[in-house]
Amino acid sequence: MSLFYHNSGFSRHVHFPFVAKNPLSHCRFHAGVWAASTLLLVLLCRGAAAAPRRIVVPHEHGTVRVEGKLQGYKSRAMFVLRAHRGQSLALFVVRGGPTVIMLRFPDGQQDGAPGGIRVVLPQTGDYRITVTEHAMGEPWRGPFVLQVTLR
Repeated sequence: MSLFYHNSGFSRHVHFPFVAKNPLSHCRFHAGVWAASTLLLVLLCRGAAAAPRRIVVPHEHGTVRVEGKLQGYKSRAMFVLRAHRGQSLALFVVRGGPTVIMLRFPDGQQDGAPGGIRVVLPQTGDYRITVTEHAMGEPWRGPFVLQVTLR
């Protein structure tokens, strides 16, 4: 790499033999580290959500409680539940601050309400459950318990 600079009537040409034109071109390891670091940074900046946790109700009938944690207003906890058409599903946050529960059906439609929801399921498949802090309630962060009843 060469550098030419001109300052107050003084010109100089400097050559740096130890610097490649493309600093990553000489080493595949560095290029891989750079790519991985960039991807990690992009994911962290976007606030990448963790994969949803699977909820399993034994015998597809009964009540289970799952714990989650919210870190503040933009935080969300995501769960997935496999259920069948015609079953009744009740979701309630029984411990924690003010929350909103959103239920996304297998076909992409949604339903939701503050604190809880009851619905007769219209189709068989994976239902995605999202718990967030309620924007109209007192700000809070911390653990919560979601009660899931499937009949």
